[in-house]
Amino acid sequence: MPPFIIAHRGLHNQYPENTLESFEAAIQSNVDGIECDVQITRDGHVVVFHDSTLERMGHSQKFIQELTIEQVREVDIVHPQSNKKAKIPTLLEVCDFIKDQCLFNIELKNYSFFDHCLEKAVLQILNTFKIESHILISSFNPISLRYFYKHAPHIERALLFYERQSWHNRRALFAPWAKVTTLNPSTCLATKQSIDRFHKKGYKIIVWTINSMDEARFFAKQNVHGLITDYPDLLIKLFKNT
Repeated sequence: MPPFIIAHRGLHNQYPENTLESFEAAIQSNVDGIECDVQITRDGHVVVFHDSTLERMGHSQKFIQELTIEQVREVDIVHPQSNKKAKIPTLLEVCDFIKDQCLFNIELKNYSFFDHCLEKAVLQILNTFKIESHILISSFNPISLRYFYKHAPHIERALLFYERQSWHNRRALFAPWAKVTTLNPSTCLATKQSIDRFHKKGYKIIVWTINSMDEARFFAKQNVHGLITDYPDLLIKLFKNT
């Protein structure tokens, strides 16, 4: 069985990342899943946006967490190549659009040990739409994932980790404590040996970010569960249209 193809921030090689336009294009291209990033505004709304500031996408030094939802709605984000513009959506809007059309991987951008406002708000939205069976919650923060295990154990959870983290994080040693079902290593950490080790422990493996055909073929041979990619249209041609 080929791995799930998960569009990293939607089809963002053609549309502004993490936008409704990007997600719609990804679904139309027949992806198995969509990955997005969420954070919380000053007045408690969950918005879909990767960076902590608007500098890269909105040409502003302002932090998302310092803005109200009305201020966020005023921002136009621009695709760096096509110059297409779009608005920053809320998680509520994205859930209403995606519903149960595909796997929906929500990455929590919360690095606090004590503040669970984002987790609470995300869980409330998911409960509203009753789409938990199509959700994968991911984070670099094992405390956020532990929160979801305690309050919504039926929702799948994935621990993200990459090569510039500490030794403990690079080996996913916090995964048992966080009670995750899936591991999301970066390509550098997803060796044949590490994948075999994680599989033996019962974890699903979703690797990021796969942007070459050779990498995709290699990880498919390792029986990983999914591939997060910036070019889902290319991987769809590789695995689904052959």
